[in-house]
Amino acid sequence: MTAVLSSDLARWQKQLEQRWAAPLRQARDRRVHSQVMADFLQQVETDLRLGLKPQEAAAIACSAGCGTCCQVHVAVLEPEALHIAAYLRQTRSATELAELRRRMNRLCIAIEGLDEEERAACGCHCVFLDTEGHCTIYPVRPLLCRAVTSTCPRSCRDALRLSALGEQVPVLMNLFQKELMESAFRGLAHLWQQQGGDGRSFELTAAVRRALYAA
Repeated sequence: MTAVLSSDLARWQKQLEQRWAAPLRQARDRRVHSQVMADFLQQVETDLRLGLKPQEAAAIACSAGCGTCCQVHVAVLEPEALHIAAYLRQTRSATELAELRRRMNRLCIAIEGLDEEERAACGCHCVFLDTEGHCTIYPVRPLLCRAVTSTCPRSCRDALRLSALGEQVPVLMNLFQKELMESAFRGLAHLWQQQGGDGRSFELTAAVRRALYAA
């Protein structure tokens, strides 16, 4: 496998779709869905590491326990939500799932109808953060969460605070990682829709809650 260049992302997305068309068709069967999605994400992460220059990777300041960006709307696709729901059922007890569902219900009510600025202003953190700010679904986190990076944690905090006041402050991030993950997102949406699924995106909490209740 060769490194992906930013100029090649359109071709990379096409190759990704060709590679995963058949496996994702099989993944409509929930018994194999989680493994196929895990393998899909692993390929995307591998291609990211191959294409990310060492100096660029070193400049990324994101680390466990930050959680600043985990107060904004995150869009997920149906296959991502199903994968996260399966992971939660495997890693949490019935009691923990019941408590998580209560928290998800409360958050869905709190953020319903809010736009990006209003969501930032309400200070509602993602339900999948623990008390120390660690992501509890990190291995299966959404592609668009993986797309976001920062070279300066303080700039993230400032941008979030000012966005709640209607001011837009740029955050320096790795554009290659952002564009690659967004390409993977578009490719997955296209594949899922081609196979009769819903190719639209949904808010993370509501989508995972629906996937958990549907189990």
